Amino acid sequence: VSLEWHGRICTGEATGEAGDLIELRTAAIAAVAALEQVVNDQLAVKVVGVKQVRAFDSELMVVSLHRSGGSPQRLVGAVPGGRDARASAAIAVLNGLNRTVGNYLSVR
Repeated sequence: VSLEWHGRICTGEATGEAGDLIELRTAAIAAVAALEQVVNDQLAVKVVGVKQVRAFDSELMVVSLHRSGGSPQRLVGAVPGGRDARASAAIAVLNGLNRTVGNYLSVR
């Protein structure tokens, strides 16, 4: 997963076995790794689960995250499903960590 921040490309990588569900989780883990490159720090975030669900006649990609540390948090990110399920999983991670990373970057 590659993210751009202030003209800098930050890349997160993860490896996993082939298979639709495993690939979604691997993409989500890579998105967390890319965000850690953006903030130059460990976010202490683990991907709990990734699931594509159907709700209100739409496909959604939902990611559950756990942030450990001083005040542990359970976070959820969801986005409308797109043509590329792996990209949707990565974007759902960004959605779930939007405020956390935004707050972190605003005080740096």
